Formats: sequence, C-alpha cells, structure tokens
Amino acid sequence: MELFVVMDRSLFGRGVFGIFSTYTKAYEYMDQKEGARSLCEIKKFEIHGEVIQPTYIYSAYTYIKLYDLYVLEGLYAESFDAYTAAGHNGMIIEWILDMPEHKKIVSDF
Repeated sequence: MELFVVMDRSLFGRGVFGIFSTYTKAYEYMDQKEGARSLCEIKKFEIHGEVIQPTYIYSAYTYIKLYDLYVLEGLYAESFDAYTAAGHNGMIIEWILDMPEHKKIVSDF
C-alpha cells in the first residue's frame, strides 16, 4: 500500500506533518498551510507490514546522537514492527490516516 507523507525539506531531520491515503489529500493539506509549499514536500512511501485496518499508521524514527535528531526510517502497519525498526533510542508516532491533527508519540525511549 502506498501512502503520501507531507514532510519538511530539511537536510537531516525529516519532520512529518501528515500521512495521507492519496496525493490529492496530501496536496490539499499542504496547500492549506501558509508558507508550506516552500518548506514542505510530498513523498510517497510503501508501508511495511500487512495493513488490516488502515486507520492507524506508525512512523518510526531512528535517533542520530551525533546530530541530536530523529530521522524518519519508515511507515509501519503494526506498532511492534515500528519499535523494531526505530531501535533502542528511537521514537514511534501513531497517526490516524488522513487526519494529521490526531497524532501521538507512543514511544520515546
């Protein structure tokens, strides 16, 4: 399953602002935010794992101590797979698909 992520354009840390089921929804969200076109981009991601109920998506971030930042590693259908991918010092954020305002950190090691 392909998902579309609105994320910042920074070189190192790739902050995610929303995860969407279609490119159109991602573009509309980005278009609503003032100044987002110059600061954000839309990237297509394959989700890891079998999607049974595509409501909740987990983004896994690995921690890079040298730069003291989290970097997006990937999107996962199951929280356990996201924990495994993030590693010991990583972070997991739970998203509701197409609802970027409903996100929460479920793990911050």
